[in-house]
Amino acid sequence: GHIKGKASAAATAAAMALPDLSGPTSGCPGVIIKGLSFAATEADLEETFRRCGRGPSRVRILKDKEGNSKGKAFVDFDNDADGTLDAMKLNGQDLKGRPLFLEYAKPK
Repeated sequence: GHIKGKASAAATAAAMALPDLSGPTSGCPGVIIKGLSFAATEADLEETFRRCGRGPSRVRILKDKEGNSKGKAFVDFDNDADGTLDAMKLNGQDLKGRPLFLEYAKPK
């Protein structure tokens, strides 16, 4: 039974490392993008996500002190669950030569 315990602990750790794709939590404001191409602009993201629900209410790329992209962005849909769900369908889509890694944003 000892090996079984190790396997389940490893499975739990692996599950925790994966993004939660089960669905947005109540009050989920939108999606977080990771691994974003440094060439991508907020206008690119607005264009990419504009067909999701009613379209994004806000797009924000995180930048360092010099104003350079950190490769991470938030796309908010203002409690438009359809927008958030539609956005998640773009997970893995190429933007400026890099796949989008999306996960649900946590409610504030």
